[in-house]
Amino acid sequence: MRISYLYPLLLLSSVFIFIWLNKSRLRKKSLWLRVIAMILLIFALTGPQIIKKNRSLDVVFALDVSESIPPNLKDEGLSFIKESLKDKKEDDRAGFVVFGEDALTQTDLSSIPALDVISYPEPKGTNIEKAIDLSNLILLQSDRNNRRIVLITDGNETDGSAIDSAYRSREKDIKIDVYPVVREPLEEITIEDIEIPDRVKLREPFIMKALISSSVSQSVTFKLYQDGRNIISQKLSVKEGKNLFLFSITPNRIGFHKFKVEILPKKDTRIENNSIEAFTVVEGPPKVLYVYNPGTGYGKVLSALRSQGINVEPISPRELPDTVVGFSGCSTVIMDDVPATLLTINQMKAIQSFVRDTGGGLLVIGGPNSFGMGSYMATPLEETLPVDSRITQFASLSNIALVLVIDASGSMSGQEGELTKMDLAKESAQLVVDLLKDQDRVGVIAFDHSFQWIVDLTSARDKEGISKKISMIQSGGGTAMYPPMESAYRALKDERARVRHIIVLSDGQTEPGRFKSLVEQMRLADITVSTIAIGSDADINLMRNIAEWGQGRFYHTNDIYSVPQIFLTETLTKSRPYLTEKAFTPLVNSHIDFLEGINGFPTMLGYVSTSIKPKAKQLISALNNEPLLAYWRYGIGKVLAFTSDSGKRWTSLWVNSPSFSKFWSQAVRWLGQDVSSYYVSISTTEKAKDVDIVVDVFDHKGNFVNFLDGTFKVFSPSGNLIRGDLIQKDSGRYYGKVEVKEEGIYSLSVELMREGTVIRSLGGFYVPVSKELKDVEGNNSLLYSIAEITGGRILNNPREVFEEKIRGYNIEYVDIWQFVLLLSGILFLSELVVRKLPALREQSEIFVALLSRFPRFKISDTSISMYEDSYESPPLEFKPYKPKEESPIKTSSMEHAARLYIARLKQEREGKK
Repeated sequence: MRISYLYPLLLLSSVFIFIWLNKSRLRKKSLWLRVIAMILLIFALTGPQIIKKNRSLDVVFALDVSESIPPNLKDEGLSFIKESLKDKKEDDRAGFVVFGEDALTQTDLSSIPALDVISYPEPKGTNIEKAIDLSNLILLQSDRNNRRIVLITDGNETDGSAIDSAYRSREKDIKIDVYPVVREPLEEITIEDIEIPDRVKLREPFIMKALISSSVSQSVTFKLYQDGRNIISQKLSVKEGKNLFLFSITPNRIGFHKFKVEILPKKDTRIENNSIEAFTVVEGPPKVLYVYNPGTGYGKVLSALRSQGINVEPISPRELPDTVVGFSGCSTVIMDDVPATLLTINQMKAIQSFVRDTGGGLLVIGGPNSFGMGSYMATPLEETLPVDSRITQFASLSNIALVLVIDASGSMSGQEGELTKMDLAKESAQLVVDLLKDQDRVGVIAFDHSFQWIVDLTSARDKEGISKKISMIQSGGGTAMYPPMESAYRALKDERARVRHIIVLSDGQTEPGRFKSLVEQMRLADITVSTIAIGSDADINLMRNIAEWGQGRFYHTNDIYSVPQIFLTETLTKSRPYLTEKAFTPLVNSHIDFLEGINGFPTMLGYVSTSIKPKAKQLISALNNEPLLAYWRYGIGKVLAFTSDSGKRWTSLWVNSPSFSKFWSQAVRWLGQDVSSYYVSISTTEKAKDVDIVVDVFDHKGNFVNFLDGTFKVFSPSGNLIRGDLIQKDSGRYYGKVEVKEEGIYSLSVELMREGTVIRSLGGFYVPVSKELKDVEGNNSLLYSIAEITGGRILNNPREVFEEKIRGYNIEYVDIWQFVLLLSGILFLSELVVRKLPALREQSEIFVALLSRFPRFKISDTSISMYEDSYESPPLEFKPYKPKEESPIKTSSMEHAARLYIARLKQEREGKK
């Protein structure tokens, strides 16, 4: 037996004081009952416990449900647990935990544990440490000595340290038994790793190492991709076991580059581990990307920049990166007369982010296919520019009558991302309606094998009503384009608008019709026709011919998300005069650094009309005070917009002037990102779902650079931007942390500043698709170590879990204070009864005496004798009782009379004896 609390024993002193104060009455039994009851009450307050021994066992099963465990082996592990529970004794208890990247409790310790998996952890990792720690936490709720963990796993640890948690279990006297999950031999091949330097020099070859592990010898096709472009494809002979292959790569572009290795084996079980990614940063002088229009070719700006020693790389719109990472190593992007229809939305967003988020420069040069003529309106590209494609000064021009002829055949219901072609066609039509003025007129026809006027040719004033009708268009049926075009012609020929125009959109082959004859009639009536062909299934030749016959424009796009821009371009170019082809002399309005040494500009022959944005600066003006050269800061980058061309037609008189090359080279250098002479080292460490970033900064002498304000930007594989701060904690060292939610390559840019000095650098890190799939064999040695450290066993069958020989004695302490308290209460009640009993007897005798005064009640000697022993009174002398004679004793109360009567009866009995 043991007691839990000692302090209540101090109350025993009050018991001794009580005894001392009542020592003259210690002979009375009732007093001793009270003393014993008080002692028992104090004893109950100490929390007494008795010691009980048993051989009961508490077990927590920890089941691995990560990706490296095939479904059949997960079922086998669950069956192992169920079989082992059949040998569980009545007093044994079991708990259940499942784990992957995290560990989750399914059942706490219970005599009848439930084995249903009610929640699953993230399966893309295995953290045995968390599983053991959670199992320890459950077992520590028990006070038994027999506590064990049964770990069911392949030992393929990807996170944490199982060994550390095993030592913690040993300290708590918890043993860990392991049941290794044994995989069946499979024909499996995996790329375990590729190794390339973090940083390389431009045009200096480097070695890439690829480690491939295979369970069988076989031939595989090896493919290496750089930034999505296949640069190596060859056959490799792979032997059983680990194979190391070396490849030489010569980088020809500076900046951040992604590499992806992929193998195509003949014998394999899982394809998820057949690819892996890496990255490197190619260092060299900053480059300028020159994006040209394939339809018009290079402008004179390209040769002018090269003549000034600027590293310029010409690329087509198709080659333009669609993520901001692709612009790493690039100081400035030049777009020369490139329409937005040749760019994807992702490419335009990447340019926008390059300027706004990384401090890159952007120069947009005009031409017949740029700004308003190039569908810039309502695009990310226009948002980035200091000019607006809308021409506010021409808002009062005469009206336009426009009919939209939209293909509503079944093919238009095809899904493209989150939207269908029909959704985007309707959205495009609604944007056109919003753009029109109240005095303009608009009509909408939808067609499949037949056609319907969705909106009769009417005023564009009720924009909400028209848009609502457009939203009701449904797709279905074939494609018959001639009848709706003829109907549109008949509706427009009597209109008196300044401009009468038809826009036809289709994605398929139409039924035959006399299109040339119809369009010639339109042309004679001064009605123009433009066409938009979507995808490769469209009748491209017919659509191009209709546009040529109708003196309109032909558009062909495979990107349905560019359709709204095309509609807007058509509407704008027909409703407003965007091209101004008149000779003018540019007027310099404001001085800026890169214009230093430029003494005026020659006559120019044309430009694209735009409007200056409120926060932008108009450096040079054209006719009607319209911007020729405009500038603003967008985010942390700089943007220039030049609305004339690059020497092809409108600026042909300027090309041979020395100021031409000087102007463009100074502008490009001024736009480019600042380059510092500091050295920056970036390292990253992945920890679960976070990545720690460490940045070291040195000057040219190798000294640490301190007290910088640092920030970082991380671009996820999907292009999402994550920002954070870099905090200095050590000399020249700055720390940051970023949460990662996607798998793949992350690019990282850091920026540190102090007193106008800007230090920038690039880096990155790789989050693998699944660390689980690298090791296909498991790690039994780890499991054996865990069992050895904790004194556990390697289990071979479920009957070993609860076997008798592993059971020791549990020392359990059972509380008995409740029983002691009950006994104390009983003694207190007993003492009360003993102490109060004489008074009860006396009251009873008085009651009997009162009853005997009434003739109808007869009191027997027996009933009187029940009380006379307990009634103590001094002996009194009474005269013999004469019932008929009045008692000489005068009593003051009935009670007193009763007492006298009882005493006389007692005296008479004693005389008889």
